[in-house]
Amino acid sequence: MREGGTGNDACQPGNVEVLPTLARVHLNKDDPVAAPRVRGSLAPAYGLAGGETDARAALALDLSPAEIEENIRGYSALRRMIAKGKPVGALVFG
Repeated sequence: MREGGTGNDACQPGNVEVLPTLARVHLNKDDPVAAPRVRGSLAPAYGLAGGETDARAALALDLSPAEIEENIRGYSALRRMIAKGKPVGALVFG
C-alpha cells in the first residue's frame, strides 16, 4: 500500500486496470444505467492511458465515426502534452 493510500490498489491514481470491469457493466446499451455520460467518462480515461480501441468502443454507441476520431485525436494531443511536461490546460488556452 502506498503511504496515505486507501489500502485498495484499484483506487490509486493512474490505475486503469479497473476500467474493463466498469466497461463491462456500463457499455451494455440495454443497461438502463449505461448513460452516455458514463461511457463518455470512460472514453477519456482509456484514451489518456493510450487505450484508443477501448475509448472508441466506449464512444461508439453515442457518437458518429467522425466525432469518435475527433475525440481520439484530442486524447492523443493531451498524451503528447503530458509527455512533454506541458500543463493540460495549454491545449485549450494555448
